[in-house]
Amino acid sequence: MNNRILVFGSQGYLGRVITRLLSEGKYFEPVEVFRQGPKLLAKVGGTVQEYEHFEALGASLRGNPVPIAAVNAAAFTSKEDSHFALERLVEANVTVPSHIAKICADVGIERLIHFGTFSTSVDGISPSPQTFYAASKAAGYEALRYFSRSQGLKVVVLEPFDIYAADHPHGKVISVLAESLSEGSGVKLSKGEQELAPVHALDVAKASIQALTVPISEQYSIWSLAGPEVLTLKQLATEIAIALGKESNLNLLNFTNPYRGNEIMKAKPRFTNFPMVAPLRVREGILVSALSGFEPR
Repeated sequence: MNNRILVFGSQGYLGRVITRLLSEGKYFEPVEVFRQGPKLLAKVGGTVQEYEHFEALGASLRGNPVPIAAVNAAAFTSKEDSHFALERLVEANVTVPSHIAKICADVGIERLIHFGTFSTSVDGISPSPQTFYAASKAAGYEALRYFSRSQGLKVVVLEPFDIYAADHPHGKVISVLAESLSEGSGVKLSKGEQELAPVHALDVAKASIQALTVPISEQYSIWSLAGPEVLTLKQLATEIAIALGKESNLNLLNFTNPYRGNEIMKAKPRFTNFPMVAPLRVREGILVSALSGFEPR
């Protein structure tokens, strides 16, 4: 039985979580696809094959049992708008998804799961990207819509809100809060009344696997991935402090910075929320590592 799933970006954080869950499950075999310098590598089990470009990867898939679906977890998430960042953002979030969609359409892969971002809309209603990163993600949506409409590829876009986990990479606001509270170090933050709907990395990965087989009538669909709680930044800090047993360090958080001009103040899913199964709440999830399972922080 052919149960192979292409996982693009399998060496990134979310890609590694998805690959781990697929490998530990009973139903799918991940085929990892990732970059190493300018080349593409595909890994099945312990075998690694090198390709010069996407066209060569697509050609290789024609001579083997075609994977039944693909997940694109590859992305570049810089919030900068330097010329260097603009080029990389367009490459990662528009060009690469287009190559992936073309491979899927050309070789007969029926379904592509793709990750977007909730920040494609500042107001939660209209297309209004918060950053050029979000704008490049939105442009990628339209590229995928083209392949869905013109070549019959079923595309499912998942838009996560703020992703977190005990082992999530540093630099994101939830990680900053957890580190500051754990270490007893001060940090300056905005005034803290903006809303977040944090979603655990495990739930994001599980949703992408669920989306591989869930019945979806539309050829092209976008779903929001909002966590089970809507919290202000201040409320989120309190939940994390309670989970870590560090309530006494809350006074080290300085909520005095001004909001950004295009701050997202309300956590409003623009699309129907994907039906995640028993998603983790922050007080539990902040202690859970996504890459290695349920381990205390």
